[in-house]
Amino acid sequence: MSQPAIRSRVAVGDTSIAFLPDGSGAHNPDVLFPGVDWTTRPGYLEDGQLVLSFGSFLIRAGGRKILVDLVVGATP
Repeated sequence: MSQPAIRSRVAVGDTSIAFLPDGSGAHNPDVLFPGVDWTTRPGYLEDGQLVLSFGSFLIRAGGRKILVDLVVGATP
């Protein structure tokens, strides 16, 4: 069974990027990626659904912290 992404971090020198998950969901792959032949991509679908994780990235570099929200859904 597919699992949502977990919190993770990668660092290069003094710069680090952390993924901060805040949810996941199963979606119809044909709506998100129309025309893709999923039979050529075994293991990507679970019961015909594509499991995606949602979250943000926290970037720490040069004494600064930058939060990048990936925004899922309608924006104003």
